[in-house]
Amino acid sequence: MKELQQGKRVEFTIQGYCSPSGAKGYNQILSERRIDCVENYLLDFTDGGKMNDFSSGNAAKCPDHQNCVRVGGLTTGKTSQLVIHKQPFGFNKVDPRVRRLLQGSRVNAVYNIAACLERKVVVRDISIK
Repeated sequence: MKELQQGKRVEFTIQGYCSPSGAKGYNQILSERRIDCVENYLLDFTDGGKMNDFSSGNAAKCPDHQNCVRVGGLTTGKTSQLVIHKQPFGFNKVDPRVRRLLQGSRVNAVYNIAACLERKVVVRDISIK
């Protein structure tokens, strides 16, 4: 927050993952929704202000990457101060051993610890410029 108030540019790279159960399209959307939850938390975060103050809420495709969003907001020239790069992987990055372990068993796909560990959101990178 302090960095945004000082006019610096803050970039987050957030990755979303799913377990191998369910349809591919559903899991892709689910991983996007998991990232959106983290994004909403960041934008609502308060510490003497809101990150939302640095975002107009108008998201546009980021020219730097295919699967990310640049959140517009207070700018210096044409550069957004807050950028969130979204990388929804669905179950494309699931460990193949976990995929084989869970094949054919709906119960294992939901309750198995290995499957649970695949369902996550990772803040991969934070860059302050």
